[in-house]
Amino acid sequence: MDSFGLERSIEPRHALAQQAWKIDNTMTLRSDEVLIDVKIININLASFNEILDETGEDRALLCQRVLEIVRERGKLHNPVTNSGGMLYGTVVELGPSYPNIYHIRPKDEIISLSSLTVTPLHITQILRIDYESAQLEVEGQAILYANSPVVKKPPDLPLRAVIAAMDEAGAPTRSYQIVQPGQDVLILGASGRIGLMCGYAAKDKMGSSGRLVGIVRDQESRIQMEQCSVFDEVLELDATNLSAFCGTPHAEIIQRFDVVINCINTADTEAASLLAVKNHGTIYFATI
Repeated sequence: MDSFGLERSIEPRHALAQQAWKIDNTMTLRSDEVLIDVKIININLASFNEILDETGEDRALLCQRVLEIVRERGKLHNPVTNSGGMLYGTVVELGPSYPNIYHIRPKDEIISLSSLTVTPLHITQILRIDYESAQLEVEGQAILYANSPVVKKPPDLPLRAVIAAMDEAGAPTRSYQIVQPGQDVLILGASGRIGLMCGYAAKDKMGSSGRLVGIVRDQESRIQMEQCSVFDEVLELDATNLSAFCGTPHAEIIQRFDVVINCINTADTEAASLLAVKNHGTIYFATI
């Protein structure tokens, strides 16, 4: 059984699918695979932002670039960010040797937890772009391998929110492991999807002890975060502007925090993270 899709790697041959530059995305089902009708693609935020920058936020050019990547590589694997995303769709057919440990069957609505950097994908058409959630409604198909983890669509939760949360689930899980009760914790990019999830995870671990501070870039985000009652304090700062970051009235940020979690999807915020953390403290870069 080819549980990892080795036989679908084209360049180089027999590589793991994530390492391969190009994989075979023909939708002919092999014995241990699953064929999926794809409905929604959730693009990794770093990848989505890179494509937006590259295409000037032009819808036609964005669609063209996404389709171009899939044609070139057989998968949605951004060559710049080296990241993909995940998909939602319906089960079409299971191969006769598919182990089916998740007990899925045709017509089941599923969310694949495998990265699109490993998933053979064919997109016929992009129907709609949700810029806020970095999700594309599409017509297309995908192949899942024997070891590709999937979950059935929860019947009682909003689908798009579930897809987005599952795509970023690693960051809040790791934040929960890192943060300890009683610590001072800072989250850069607190108002983004990853930042808010990491904030909830940190608050859950800390309880009423310690202190959780979020940093956002604009007033609207600060007001929103203050209303959600996750953070003990929300500061409006540009983490790429070190003069402002270190200056009054927020100079007390410097070397104050036991843990700094950087959830910002743009470059040049690494120095702010280093300035904010205590000696022997922990910095977790939650995005690429």
